Amino acid sequence: MSLRARVEAAVRRAARSRTSADLVAISVPLTFDAASTAAREDAAFVWDARRAEALSADVCVAFGEAAAVEGIGDGRIAQARAAATQLWEHVELTAGADPRMFGAISFDTSLGPFEQFAQARFALPRVTLRGGSRSEIGLVLSREELAHPAAIAEEVEALSQAPARGVHRPRGRVLRDGRTMFERAVERALLSIEAGELSKVVLARAVSIDSDATSSGVLAELEEAAGAVRYCIRRGSAAFLGATPELLIKVQDGEVRTEAVAGTEPRRGQELAEAARLLSRPKDLEEHRWVVEAITAGLERAGVTAAHEAARVRTLPFVHHLVTPIVARRPEGAHVLDLVSALHPTPALGGSPRDQALAFIRDAEPVPRGLYAGPVGWVDARGNGEMVVALRGALMEPSGALAYAGAGIVRGSVVELEAQETDAKLLSMFRALGVTAASKVERPHLREAGA
Repeated sequence: MSLRARVEAAVRRAARSRTSADLVAISVPLTFDAASTAAREDAAFVWDARRAEALSADVCVAFGEAAAVEGIGDGRIAQARAAATQLWEHVELTAGADPRMFGAISFDTSLGPFEQFAQARFALPRVTLRGGSRSEIGLVLSREELAHPAAIAEEVEALSQAPARGVHRPRGRVLRDGRTMFERAVERALLSIEAGELSKVVLARAVSIDSDATSSGVLAELEEAAGAVRYCIRRGSAAFLGATPELLIKVQDGEVRTEAVAGTEPRRGQELAEAARLLSRPKDLEEHRWVVEAITAGLERAGVTAAHEAARVRTLPFVHHLVTPIVARRPEGAHVLDLVSALHPTPALGGSPRDQALAFIRDAEPVPRGLYAGPVGWVDARGNGEMVVALRGALMEPSGALAYAGAGIVRGSVVELEAQETDAKLLSMFRALGVTAASKVERPHLREAGA
């Protein structure tokens, strides 16, 4: 049976149900290459966890909106959670349907250049192409739409067609680099740490780039990032996308998983020596320990008793990271967004003490983070979900791109080394945007880094 015939038959079956729900979720099992459809510029959300550790190995490409929920201000996560719970009450799940809402939450309440996005927003797509652990086409349709199965089937068939991949090589150049401002902020942070006002603060650097790359082209360039989750969220003419190595929280049935990611070593081609150095350097070990302790304490406050494994090294294209997996049993009734609220931002993103670090960040960083370093991911009707931290990302608009990278500052940090860490973290995005080695950012000592 053809794709069109399968979809049309599924919609007709759903139309015969006698539910009074406003929306009906339908699943059409089908094996296909969902990842190839990620190249479509009209996808509202892309989630690709096939290369990530500890996640469900799914790839989801979502189109349109059947409904959406938002939150604003300091209570934005709780508002979005409550609104999502209410929304699910108006959705009938037909046999086999397992719809997801996709969205993102801002780092703090300032959106800055992310004005086309919301502080917290999760959308229930009309069409989701899903591959990996489960291969299907998911539909969420209104009662009125169920009366037009042929039109729905035609729409789905068109969306499932992967566009031809061209060989366009993007060209980009740095317009404004925040490296100098970042270095000054690090100097200020070290003075505050010396004065006992802070133990740690994570500072971000923003780089404005002129590039002719498309958001789908950038996403394709990031596909080979082992250990990372590719994400892309589009609103209006803007797209925010990247490939992050950091899981914030995973809630699946009876289990909770998270991880501490803190401590970085640039790759220079001597993998074993670099990993050993990272596992033994006191500055990185101390920074990492704070993050582990803060995450486990945050989970405890939410009623989750967690255990953690030993720290290990995760290797990405241009850097190594220290990573500690943390696991726990899921308390009855715990929702993934409850745990996001308990954890965000961790010291790996903000600092310690939390409130003082966030105040320092707001004062020291000239460009608000918006969605950068905020949670991004999915949630389902049972409160399951996966949320990662939106790192190694860039905001893309017709006027250009804004790429972000950050580093954790603690006692003993060296200004130039922290700036070099952000250099290394920017390289993957720079390559995807067509910024060459001759740009301001790449440093000679990083040119031997792995691809």
